Amino acid sequence: MTESEERAWVEAARRGDESAFEQIFHRYQIPLFNMAQHLVGGPDEAEDVVQQAFIKAFRSLSTIREPGSLGPWLRRIVYTTSLDFLRRRKRRAEYPLDERLRHPGGAAMDPERGTLVQEQQRMLQQALQQMSPRYRTYILLREFDGLSYDEIAVTLGEPITTVRVALFRAREQLRALLRQIAGEEEV
Repeated sequence: MTESEERAWVEAARRGDESAFEQIFHRYQIPLFNMAQHLVGGPDEAEDVVQQAFIKAFRSLSTIREPGSLGPWLRRIVYTTSLDFLRRRKRRAEYPLDERLRHPGGAAMDPERGTLVQEQQRMLQQALQQMSPRYRTYILLREFDGLSYDEIAVTLGEPITTVRVALFRAREQLRALLRQIAGEEEV
């Protein structure tokens, strides 16, 4: 979807064209689902969050300031909906990582290397589960989704300086947790 197509679909959806909103849904459904799954846990919870987020988005299309910023706007809605979901649930959930972390090396990896990679992935997943939801979100958006600092700022509605500081602190927290899990030091 090009930016001009996206703008046209947003404008059409604002006028009540449901097929235009369906196009938006199909374009963003999978990336938003992946983001929600990182934040809230399993696929069922993520599906609920994304459904709620799209309902909110449909009702709030008139509030989007720049139709070309649809992606960050939708990510922001999924982020806040995920946090609301976690608050309502009032229990700590597991946050499994997606397939990109589970099978990074492919079949060409020797067994010893494969075991080492699996152990590193287990430790990383455990550390991410222990992080605060806010810092985990920063790590996931930057390191796994590949968003720039500017894109994260737009997505989360925060100044770029806040993003830089929060990412620094999130990385520090992740390093400390990984050291603790590896038995190198206490947090």
